[in-house]
Amino acid sequence: MEVTAHHYAPKPAENARLARANANKQKIYAILKEEIDLPAMPPVAAKIVGMVENRRTNADDLAKIIAWDPVLSLRLLRIANSVVYRRRIPTTNIKDAIVRIGMKRTRDIVYGLSAQAVAGASQQIDKDIWKKAVAVSIAAQTIGKPRGIVHESFICGLLHNIGKMVLCYVDQDGYQESIVLAKTKRLTDRAAEQEVFGFNHNTVGGVLLTEWGIRKSIVESVRWYNQIGLAPDLTPSALTYSSLTSMACKLVDSSGIVLKPTRNHDFVRDPVAAQLKIGPREIPGLIEKIKVTYHQESAPFL
Repeated sequence: MEVTAHHYAPKPAENARLARANANKQKIYAILKEEIDLPAMPPVAAKIVGMVENRRTNADDLAKIIAWDPVLSLRLLRIANSVVYRRRIPTTNIKDAIVRIGMKRTRDIVYGLSAQAVAGASQQIDKDIWKKAVAVSIAAQTIGKPRGIVHESFICGLLHNIGKMVLCYVDQDGYQESIVLAKTKRLTDRAAEQEVFGFNHNTVGGVLLTEWGIRKSIVESVRWYNQIGLAPDLTPSALTYSSLTSMACKLVDSSGIVLKPTRNHDFVRDPVAAQLKIGPREIPGLIEKIKVTYHQESAPFL
């Protein structure tokens, strides 16, 4: 008896999804091969970052450069007059604002504005991505402060998911599909992104920050914060930054600051918590402190 072979014909909707996925892969390949221009750090911001690294730079030098950027000027003044830094007399002077905030904190704000420029590059960017970045930066800073790692932990937290902004910009529908996929299949966001795009936010974020000239240890923390066990030979600094960012993400997810928690994290058996010597009894107090600090300090970044 002759057997007739039946070939599966993809449905139009599936064809469209496959075509979009292939187009996304081509765009990300182009990004990784540097054939597509990645968002550049704003010129004034890039100059400020370089100046802060120079020990000879003073507040007056920075004020002269910042004055050329009205958005940055207004943001600095707003932060300097916020509840965190406010004194009896509000300041309307950029130099005074820098002195009040501090040189390194000013640099942190510049990094934040550069990342926010990526988030604001399109209306397609999921606003929760940026809210999560701000929350994790505050959480990482809270954990890092007793360890003497305030500024670096803040930067690592703020930039940890910048690759998500790029993926969302490439294809918002694809990014939303990865979120649904992660929930339905109980995948990590990294694994779901890999399935939809062929790449994940860690890789793309690392490429972008390397392009910006960000310090290697910070770039490595962005690449590996959620997969530390797979990281090849991290330097001590990169390992510390990755661990702080990883722990900050878990605390923010547990706090419900950005999204309602979907599960309870097991901090008792968490190897990162053990490495940072954070006991399970400390967790509730840390989460509460992060919530309070977030409500006090997040407004200027949102």
